[in-house]
Amino acid sequence: DAGGEPVDPAPSSSPGAGDWAQGYRRPGIDLAARRTMLETLRERTDGDLAPQDAVVLVEEAYRGNPAEMRDLAQELVVDTFPTGPNVAMQMLDQFEKARRSNDTAAMLVAYVGSTLPSPRSSRWEAEARLALVKHSLAVRMAVSGAIDDMADMLGLSCQAEAFLLDPNTSPAPSDISPEGSADALATGWLRRVESLDEVEPHRLLQIADRSASSLRLAEGPLQQWVAHRITVSELIALDTAADVPALASHARMSWGDDPGLDDEPGSVLVQAIAIERRIGTIWSDRIEAMLEHLRRRSEGGARR
Repeated sequence: DAGGEPVDPAPSSSPGAGDWAQGYRRPGIDLAARRTMLETLRERTDGDLAPQDAVVLVEEAYRGNPAEMRDLAQELVVDTFPTGPNVAMQMLDQFEKARRSNDTAAMLVAYVGSTLPSPRSSRWEAEARLALVKHSLAVRMAVSGAIDDMADMLGLSCQAEAFLLDPNTSPAPSDISPEGSADALATGWLRRVESLDEVEPHRLLQIADRSASSLRLAEGPLQQWVAHRITVSELIALDTAADVPALASHARMSWGDDPGLDDEPGSVLVQAIAIERRIGTIWSDRIEAMLEHLRRRSEGGARR
């Protein structure tokens, strides 16, 4: 497949994958209903469609009938989804079945943003396909670049936190990979918690053993990231329990007991989300306890 693997659109602004395509293709749907469904795509804000939906939209853009439906689909491709990876893949994959017409040629010129020969030219098909290949690669590289930027931000965030805990634990400035920085952060938290009298040494040994085991089994950067973040969550829980004894329940719950993994234990992405949620909960409870302590001190001072 010259277009590459499908890319899932952002779940925050996308309906269920393929729901739109199923509705559009349902038996007995009339022209007015199909037009209405096409019009709903103007409201999309994520810039792409689910793979199944992209297939149907591009079919309409290339071969839709009547012409008004084709025109509307072409307008959506150009104006609403010009940088959608899944739409770009379908524009390339379905090109060989496209109508060789002036309206198709005009859509492609607007979509790829470059000049093409007339559709009557013998060079049109080859040059149009090349332009679609370049466009598909460009939008996919843009998505990959955004992911790389976010990964760098995660790495820098962990480095900054690690430096605040212990300036000696941060990796070299050239190593801002999320997994490398998460390792440095876990080391920083370990050194901090090791210095606490309230923490029993056997708890730290348990955490260290689980961490080593998880890292041995980790396959790839994402699983390494999750393994380090699990370690960090357990160390933050111990630090919190030492600082706020009323929150010791966080330290008593090991990661394996966390119900957040029960929904889909095989998914590393689910684990990554669950661990970040757990860390957020610990900090939220800790901050709330600190604020409550300050309120009580303030009230006590006012009474005196």
